[in-house]
Amino acid sequence: MIHKLRKKFIFINLGIVTLFLFCVLASVWLSSFHHLKAEALNVLRRTLNLERMTPPPKLEPPKKEPGHFPPLMTVFAVEISPDGSWETVYESGTQASASLIENAINAAKKTGTSEGNLRRLSLRFMARPNAEKLRIAFIDTTFAIASLRNLFFTCLLILAGSVLILSAISYFLAKWALRPAENAWNRQQQFVADASHELKTPLTVILANLRILLSHKEDSIASQECWIKNTQSEAESMKNLVEELLFLARSDANLASAPKSVQNLSDLTWNTLLLFEPVAYEQGVTISENIMPDLMVFADSEQIRRLLTILLDNACKYAEGEKHVTLNLSCQRDTIFLTVKNTGKQIPADKLPLLFERFYRSDKSRTKSGYGLGLSIAQAIVQAHHGKISVESTKETTSFTVTLPLIKQKT
Repeated sequence: MIHKLRKKFIFINLGIVTLFLFCVLASVWLSSFHHLKAEALNVLRRTLNLERMTPPPKLEPPKKEPGHFPPLMTVFAVEISPDGSWETVYESGTQASASLIENAINAAKKTGTSEGNLRRLSLRFMARPNAEKLRIAFIDTTFAIASLRNLFFTCLLILAGSVLILSAISYFLAKWALRPAENAWNRQQQFVADASHELKTPLTVILANLRILLSHKEDSIASQECWIKNTQSEAESMKNLVEELLFLARSDANLASAPKSVQNLSDLTWNTLLLFEPVAYEQGVTISENIMPDLMVFADSEQIRRLLTILLDNACKYAEGEKHVTLNLSCQRDTIFLTVKNTGKQIPADKLPLLFERFYRSDKSRTKSGYGLGLSIAQAIVQAHHGKISVESTKETTSFTVTLPLIKQKT
């Protein structure tokens, strides 16, 4: 999928830039074409307005010497009498032969127009009556045609070279631009694999217990109580996992936000902490707190309780040594700081960002301590409340800090 997306990105990007560059180069070529045409018509008009030169100038053929270039344009004008005879009245540049002039006059008359382009002779003409005679001015377009041809091939080379360069740039740009999408896709694939693995275990246990129950159909429910309780426990565990996965899925789709109202975060923290003290006591963990009173937030109370429970449970679960957990709730200006710190071994710096990844466990040996979704859910809750969550770890402690916007009370 990512490979197809990268190719599509390259083709679209290359197509748009190539089309834009083609339009620019085509505009340059057309501008040059119209400029040369306008210049040629202007020269023809001036030539028709010139007085007759007697005798016409006789120019020597250009000498082929180093550094010598022939005139850029050959211009001549003729006057045609009613009887069909003609004479040259003006000539500039290389002298035109009589046969060329004769062919030019005949070709101009055949067009039946007062001006036009004689492609076969590489001439442009303009005719105007002059008394009883007809004056026709001609200009050689060989130089203009050669200039336009050279400009065309130059633009073509520029376009081809630009396409090659843009292809390379688009390739590296596509890799850089799609890297976040590729990482997200890989994380999603890993997430699906991990979720399938976590769901497979309780399902396997439930099916095994059911097979045991079916093999003892004649036994009473009381005699098979252990298998039934085991099935119930695994079913509840799977239900909790599905609920956590559903919460994260709704969070990714921006559907996890519940109705919010002004809440007293200090009271919510105290209530959650009091409910959690028995759990901490059973685990041999002591908890100390420093909670600033009457800190107000715009939040969903249930999600905030869930956030506090996740952080406290995580701190107690991984507390080591003195097994001490500290909870601080303070405020600086318009920001509330909630910090949960526990004693324990240091988490490597390169693994700290991974703590919020789904199904990630810093201690792989604790496979029964949860599914590794708690901190991911905590991060989703904090982000839904327009806050931030971060983690720091030293040799003796690990602390999670949550920042939330403060709502100032009206006095």
